[in-house]
Amino acid sequence: MTKTEFENLLIEEGYVCEVGAQYPSVIVFDSKDVSTISKKVRSLCKKCGYESSFAVRTFREGIKTHSKNAAADNSVAEVIDIESKEQNKEVSAATA
Repeated sequence: MTKTEFENLLIEEGYVCEVGAQYPSVIVFDSKDVSTISKKVRSLCKKCGYESSFAVRTFREGIKTHSKNAAADNSVAEVIDIESKEQNKEVSAATA
């Protein structure tokens, strides 16, 4: 499964995805949801056979999505590299 096909599947499943990201990136609107959604997306990867990287991050000002935008209190990203089984978290305060 290609990255584009996986991103389309995520959108069909009801996830909000970032437009033009390097890899499929699911956007959440509350930083508390990053870990939970990462687990759900990882499960979907296994189910459909997607074996490349994806990201789950909170919405930040200026981000373009395939669905409606909303504000979040900070920016948290969890990038999952399926091939190496590595998980990296990035946290940065949003400027208001």
